[in-house]
Amino acid sequence: MGGWIAMRPIASLGGKASPLSLRLLLVIIVSSSLLTLVLTAIQLALEYRADVEYIELRLEEIEISYLDSLTQSLWNLNEEQYRVQLKGILSLQDVVYVEIRDPEGTLIAAEGEPLTSSAIINRVRLEAENFGQEILIGELAIFASLERVYRNLLYRGLVILLSQAIKTILISTVIILAFYYLVARHVRFIADYLKRLDVRSDERLALARRWRIGRSKDELDVVTEAINEMKEALRASYERIHQLNAGLESKVAARTRELERVRANVEALAIPHAESSTAPVLTVSIGCVSETPTSTSGPEELVAQADQLLYRAKQQGRNRVLCNP
Repeated sequence: MGGWIAMRPIASLGGKASPLSLRLLLVIIVSSSLLTLVLTAIQLALEYRADVEYIELRLEEIEISYLDSLTQSLWNLNEEQYRVQLKGILSLQDVVYVEIRDPEGTLIAAEGEPLTSSAIINRVRLEAENFGQEILIGELAIFASLERVYRNLLYRGLVILLSQAIKTILISTVIILAFYYLVARHVRFIADYLKRLDVRSDERLALARRWRIGRSKDELDVVTEAINEMKEALRASYERIHQLNAGLESKVAARTRELERVRANVEALAIPHAESSTAPVLTVSIGCVSETPTSTSGPEELVAQADQLLYRAKQQGRNRVLCNP
């Protein structure tokens, strides 16, 4: 019975890096990074919209809380009172500027620093009732800054990206280690085995696989069996060819002896050949050519090769028997 080549388990990655593992790692990192960016952008967009809606809701609450009292103070021309009320509005979260203008747009009072961008502006008409009629006495404008929203988005984005990066690294490490121990090292061992494959050897391919889930065959088992079957087929073909070569050698030896006998008989006859300028007696050249036809060689090519071999034999001397199997 032939022996089995078993792969020793590898305790660490060691040696050369696995190209398949590196490519898999690259695919995981790139795909995970793109997916993380897309999901992070969607999440931040939703949170931004939620924060903006919260600010708008707060502005509506401010309108409900201060509108009547502020309108009354402005109608009564109580500057001290409506300025106190404006300062109260300014002290609320995200509010950075508040102003009151008359119906012609002239500034009456203002608190804070006005913003030209990154702000939500809520404008409210100030209307007082005079003998059953609504009279426009001014307009209240409240400016809410989005700076806090942007700052929170930046912080959340960094936290999400950092956490996703750590998760990607951990998951990638686990996947790469699992892929290396379950697939890549076995593929490399199979490649090394095929490089030193000797069909005359009894050694068979066997993978050391301690971690298996279930008893069903997987792709590596199928490849291992296919390689061993291929080796057995090659070995059987090699043995058949070896036997055919041995039989051919015996046939060539028998033909050589027969040709030697014919040559000796012709030489013993010593038939005169007066017209020959090279030999006084008749000589004979007998050759035997063995050639295996191929898809590119036809009868003409075989005859031409036979002529070349016969002339090569004659150049080595007359009355000789040569065999070129």
